[in-house]
Amino acid sequence: MRVVSEDAGLTDRLLSVTSTFVAELSGPLDWRSTLAALMPRLAAELELSRAALFEVHTSPGAGLGVTCRVDWARPGLASLADNTHPPVRPVDTDARQRDWAERRTRGEVIEGRTEDLDGYLGAFFHAAGIVSFYTVPVMVEGRWWGHFCVSSDDRDRIWSEEERTAFQAFAGLIALAVERSRGGRELSEATRLAMLSAALDAIVTVDEAG
Repeated sequence: MRVVSEDAGLTDRLLSVTSTFVAELSGPLDWRSTLAALMPRLAAELELSRAALFEVHTSPGAGLGVTCRVDWARPGLASLADNTHPPVRPVDTDARQRDWAERRTRGEVIEGRTEDLDGYLGAFFHAAGIVSFYTVPVMVEGRWWGHFCVSSDDRDRIWSEEERTAFQAFAGLIALAVERSRGGRELSEATRLAMLSAALDAIVTVDEAG
């Protein structure tokens, strides 16, 4: 059993990565492309096997769908980018899928090991080469927009408190970027508060004049 937080430099590395996420995702460039460029650094710092962002969407009569919008995977693993899960419908979806969807609408974190899963999710995670995982819902304007996911090849990986806090911060930053992309609207106060509550350390805001 290995805890990455035993590395004395983890907090410093997480702060550095988080500050980069803040700076880059606040910029004028397409946030999906920016996030894709940031994923390799996050994965390298935390020894991840995959880092991905999924977006949920619904279609009349088709149920709830989930599509991978951004994906970084270590060499040897196939990309999940643009992969779409079969729709989640009350009648023909297994109980775990329904449970996970309900929990994510409440903003709950889901973590575990693929070997403990069965049904569709077990088969999907196994095919994706996911061994242990940690997923954080991305909540935009109080609603479940999607989820930010990381995985490790270590079946006994214990996600440290520093990592958990950082993942919440990354999900908050993604939510901010999504809001900014929606017609340039002002960021919601709820999202600002979510970002502040997930912060690893002090937050400084700077205008264009520095």
